[in-house]
Amino acid sequence: MRMQIGFRTVLAATALTAGFATSQISAQTSLLPAGPPGGVNAAKLPDASGVHLGMTVPQATAVMKGLFPGAALQPRYSHYGRDPTWVSSMKGTAADQHDFLEIFFSMPPNPQQVVFIQRTLILPPGKQPTEESTVASLRQKYGKDLPVSKNLTGMMAWAYDEEGQTATPQGPSNWSPTDCAQQRFGVAGGQIDPASSLEITYVPDPTPLAQKVSKLTSDLCNRDVYVTAQMLLGTIQGTPVVTQMFMYLGEKPMMVRDSLAGQQYQESVANAKSQQQMKKAEQQKAPAL
Repeated sequence: MRMQIGFRTVLAATALTAGFATSQISAQTSLLPAGPPGGVNAAKLPDASGVHLGMTVPQATAVMKGLFPGAALQPRYSHYGRDPTWVSSMKGTAADQHDFLEIFFSMPPNPQQVVFIQRTLILPPGKQPTEESTVASLRQKYGKDLPVSKNLTGMMAWAYDEEGQTATPQGPSNWSPTDCAQQRFGVAGGQIDPASSLEITYVPDPTPLAQKVSKLTSDLCNRDVYVTAQMLLGTIQGTPVVTQMFMYLGEKPMMVRDSLAGQQYQESVANAKSQQQMKKAEQQKAPAL
């Protein structure tokens, strides 16, 4: 029963984000991609187990409920102060405890979409595929992978633009695109109980937005959509096999745009509150006539 209530809250929270619509603030700059005209098409972006980057909360919820029925799926919630609660993330756990899928949504006031996905596979003896077959399967799903350092055993990475086309990011020799997908910015894990007083997990960043934008837009990782696969290897009769695998998918430009808009929203609310307090203080100082 508790989980059913939670899923009703998932859909209700999605509807509540419409209350933020009038407060949507563009956080785009000339250096940060503005996104495709008409918005991101999730079907064109990479997925893990059918959950695509760019999916809305209802779309991702439907897929996750199919993968992890009942209590196997835990939605989590966050909110700004006394603002409406929103769904911040979901975690699914397979019955055999060998497959875990966690997805994170962008924050309001912009429409919420999946911006980060992490999948963890623990492969027991007897179910450990060869490294060769796993690499072939990953390439079939995600396409041609990026060159990686020979020192990064078991690592693969892919990059795309926000329309799902293969990208070839370039950077200095000390920069590796294999690190990009794992970086999360401005997404909250949240709390399981949407009514909990401990639910607030997002803490406004004390760094002023103006000081933050330059650093974010200069980060090469924030220009593209990334996928990383990290395989932990063992051997069976001399053949390399995969014992564990960690998948990371990040829609970096959207993640940054929406988190900056979220901070702008909070700063605007804080400024409005400060002005109200100043106005009230001035009125109290006015002499009675």
